Amino acid sequence: MDKKELYRYTGDVSQVYGVRRVTYADGSARGMAAIEAETGAGLRFSVLEGRGLDLYEMSYKGVNLTFRTKNGLVSGERFSTVPGEFGRTMNGGMMFTAGFLNVGGDVTEDGLYHPTHGRADGAAASEVYAVTNDGDQSIEIGGKLRETRLFAENLHLTRRIRTGASKPEIVIDDTLENRSTQAAEIAILYHCNLGYPFLDEGVRVYRSGYEVTPRNADAAAGLSAYDVMSAPQDNVPEQVFLQKNLPAEDGCATVLAVSEKLGLGFYVRYAVDTLPNFSQWKSMAAGDYALGLEPTNNLLRGRVGEREAGGLTSLAPFESAKFHVVLGVLEGAHKIDAFRKAYCV
Repeated sequence: MDKKELYRYTGDVSQVYGVRRVTYADGSARGMAAIEAETGAGLRFSVLEGRGLDLYEMSYKGVNLTFRTKNGLVSGERFSTVPGEFGRTMNGGMMFTAGFLNVGGDVTEDGLYHPTHGRADGAAASEVYAVTNDGDQSIEIGGKLRETRLFAENLHLTRRIRTGASKPEIVIDDTLENRSTQAAEIAILYHCNLGYPFLDEGVRVYRSGYEVTPRNADAAAGLSAYDVMSAPQDNVPEQVFLQKNLPAEDGCATVLAVSEKLGLGFYVRYAVDTLPNFSQWKSMAAGDYALGLEPTNNLLRGRVGEREAGGLTSLAPFESAKFHVVLGVLEGAHKIDAFRKAYCV
């Protein structure tokens, strides 16, 4: 539908698509600003200005896709870097950003404490914008984040989130810049989290690669079924599977989760030039029932372990790195099968 037709059919285009700036007024989210977006392609999602411009809610035609922790929504002001507190302030949500100095468990290096998955997810964004284009019913949301310290790192992330009416897909483009006279060693991970009712018994994962490595003994015990989800189970450990996935001609690798029960697929595509690795987090634990699909530039060993293994990415003074991630939904067996044959092995 072009712009002229859109105006003929609507009094206000928010009937079809749009964005809304909100501030939460209750509970642990009180005072946090966010952007709620709805697309003409059936997607609804929210972006948290006070938690790293990360994606929290996301649904497709009324079906929730995301895992949200039992903490509920926690504002960035309540984000904690106290040892052992990560589990109390983790939101889950559709996607949160781990980094920029640490991915994996918390570590102390040279007397400096790095919390689990770093500080990026707790950062408040600046220069935030949310704009629409009635010509193609597209939406663009963006802003800037920083992780800085006196006499030390000066890291700035510029994020752009785009979506439109042509298909239920969100494109995330990040540029992380080292604005320091010192080199910076960075780690980043995009923690994309699926939950019920999309996530259910029988959901299967397809990939554009073959290599899978269990992260520990718990994961090794479940390696034969790493790609098939069970119903929630009592008192079972989380499992993490590290993967190498092959890019298509466009330079992006693909991981696809399929719910035959709902006739829906959810995919993550990511540029492997700066995100060469992938982590699959499988938590079948009752009450913490989640599937994490996580493009990353490291292997979740924590800052010290990554340094020892040569897994940190070094940015020279004033150098930047670009990261590209796409999240999308497929509806119907025909579309899912065609996509799987095109992008997965």
